Amino acid sequence: MARIDWSIDAEDVIKRVKEIYGASITEDQVVKALGYEYRISWKKAVEVARFIRGFTIKQAEEYLNNVIKMKAPIPIRRFTKKQAHHTTPWEGWPVAKWPVKVAKAYLEVLKNLENNASYRGP
Repeated sequence: MARIDWSIDAEDVIKRVKEIYGASITEDQVVKALGYEYRISWKKAVEVARFIRGFTIKQAEEYLNNVIKMKAPIPIRRFTKKQAHHTTPWEGWPVAKWPVKVAKAYLEVLKNLENNASYRGP
């Protein structure tokens, strides 16, 4: 059986940033952070990751802190069977959750990402 390599190298990231944002970056500006062995729901983790994609680190930290404080929900888009509907601040997604444990895990990963970036330099 062939093994699939899901890792993304710096060249792919540079190309994607150029295509999507039109900005030129160098290899020194690419940073990765991973979180392994967290005891969290993978379904909720997928939903949180999908929601904070495209946020800056500060925006993601602020929103995840609001999720932990139960002030802001995460929209559930894919895994919605037998889920309760909640009042949401947006239109079209009636299912929302407050995955506190997942938000705490993502905050740790974001902190790790920020530390990796500061270690690497500007």
